[in-house]
Amino acid sequence: MIVKRYVIIGSGPAGVSAATVIRVKDPDGEILLFDRDQDLPYYRTELDTYIGGSTSDADMPLHPPTYYQEQRIVLRLRAVVTKVQPSERWVELDGGERVSYDAILLAPGSLPLTVSWPGDRLSGVTTMRTWEDARKLIRRLEETKQPVVVVGGGVLGLILAEGIRQRGRPVVLLEREPRLWAPVLDETSSELIRQALAQAGIEVSLGEEVVEINGANGRVAGARTSKGRRLDSELVVVAIGVRPDIGFLQGSGIRTDRGILIDHEFRTNVREVFAAGDAA
Repeated sequence: MIVKRYVIIGSGPAGVSAATVIRVKDPDGEILLFDRDQDLPYYRTELDTYIGGSTSDADMPLHPPTYYQEQRIVLRLRAVVTKVQPSERWVELDGGERVSYDAILLAPGSLPLTVSWPGDRLSGVTTMRTWEDARKLIRRLEETKQPVVVVGGGVLGLILAEGIRQRGRPVVLLEREPRLWAPVLDETSSELIRQALAQAGIEVSLGEEVVEINGANGRVAGARTSKGRRLDSELVVVAIGVRPDIGFLQGSGIRTDRGILIDHEFRTNVREVFAAGDAA
């Protein structure tokens, strides 16, 4: 009997759901699930409530560890896929290991957009993507009493600001556009949200952005803004958006355009290569 090997890149809900369905369809197949993360697959959408304290560590995982053993899903964490070679049907990991496949699902998710400011490498400037990022942020919050600067007035910035405020820390949210969530909300809706945030104790400043991070002893001590203000802070959270994690597909022949291009059956332009989730 020929056993088929399925490789899945990304252990978010799309990747884990696919692994579960594959096991039902092919009880004997070999399923390998790769992710750069260090934690068991978890609910990324709950990171804000985790930061706020209403979601516990026990509530975060999609499934208990025994689930993957019972389903015979090989879960490989801290595994960064750096290359996909569809013509020979293998993937390469950052350590040089090559793993062959018969069919592959690309569900790598997204990466946070970063900034380029003087001082942006100082300790205390952070983005938010993973559960570990959230744990580090909580530890930082416990160490500071100063306001936290959140950069970005989109969905991610708003929910992070709310979670941080629920931890009892003052929050200053900066949005360079004249309104919150600018591509979606009109001025009236934006103002209603701003007022709700203000009632929750979150200071919102529109048309203002960080231009420089000030530091002392390698750590953030404050931020200077486009309006000439200096905000005393030990923590600056950058939440200006995300981009699909597709850099490892360069040279693979798999078509992308701000994400992996697929049809209605999740197929890419390459045979036996499928894609799903935020990156598709």
